[in-house]
Amino acid sequence: MSRRGAFANFAALAQPLRQRWTALQPRERRGVLIAGVAVALLVLWGGLLRPALKGIPRAQAELAQLRAQNDQVQQQVAQASVLRKQPGLAPLSAQQRQQALDAATQALGAAGQLSVQGDSATLTLKNVGPQALQRWLQAVQLGAQARPGQVQLDHGPQGWSGQIVLTLAGAP
Repeated sequence: MSRRGAFANFAALAQPLRQRWTALQPRERRGVLIAGVAVALLVLWGGLLRPALKGIPRAQAELAQLRAQNDQVQQQVAQASVLRKQPGLAPLSAQQRQQALDAATQALGAAGQLSVQGDSATLTLKNVGPQALQRWLQAVQLGAQARPGQVQLDHGPQGWSGQIVLTLAGAP
């Protein structure tokens, strides 16, 4: 259908409405206009404004959550920067690294056995408490510049058992 055809159909449909409008008294016309404006405002409110306003609190909550996550990331970046600037983090020789690993593992006693092969080390644990495991991890991260790679641990009633494979920083 062409534009002229559509316009002609609209004009044909609007003709009876135009006749009815001209037959109304001025007071009736004013009432119809007010009712039309009221309906238009209700449609505008219900279809556009109200849903948008409902989304604002949700967006504010998401923004607060994202800001909190950003703050955590910024704190981690600051911590990493401080650690990077510490003089004790210079590359270690293989002997220094081995001494730090042995010292940390000796603190575990018979509950921990360490095996070093190349640039990785494997700690086998049997019934190690969570505080002892945390101290060991901190000691090898700072003292031996080692990072946990693969971790396979099971928690039993007497502590943690399993293996931790460490990646060792390269020697100078």
